[in-house]
Amino acid sequence: MVSSTKVKVKEPIVNGTGKEVKIDQPANSVIDAVFVHIVDDIVLDAVVDVTFKLGTSSDDDAFVVVKEILDGSDGTNAKKVVGGTVYKCELVTNSDYSTPGAGNVDTSASATLVTDQRELVATITSGAGDAVAGSHGDIDIHVQFRHF
Repeated sequence: MVSSTKVKVKEPIVNGTGKEVKIDQPANSVIDAVFVHIVDDIVLDAVVDVTFKLGTSSDDDAFVVVKEILDGSDGTNAKKVVGGTVYKCELVTNSDYSTPGAGNVDTSASATLVTDQRELVATITSGAGDAVAGSHGDIDIHVQFRHF
């Protein structure tokens, strides 16, 4: 069976810091997929990077290594995280159920079944910039679990 959990991050851009949310992983499951949905446009007052990661603490990226939502190196026009965009995050190989590569099945990718419920921490980090008033936007994080 597969289930998913959705967590909404309100006003996710915090100048130069990480905003974290917690997600409970059910017992007897592995992480099957992770999606980041930008609900509304987020307009920034500076050219910065905005990233997402998933682990078991705010310092950890065991399941999703830093995924760029906005790449500040794209220049002066890189001040907007576009609403309606959905990012499918690549899982770290062997972290949980994963098949790395572009649709290639890697039978060496394995994971240990999580037998007890655990807490996952999703972190959205931005550089030294703030969201412009009235355009803070929201981000939904969807984590899909495969149950055994």
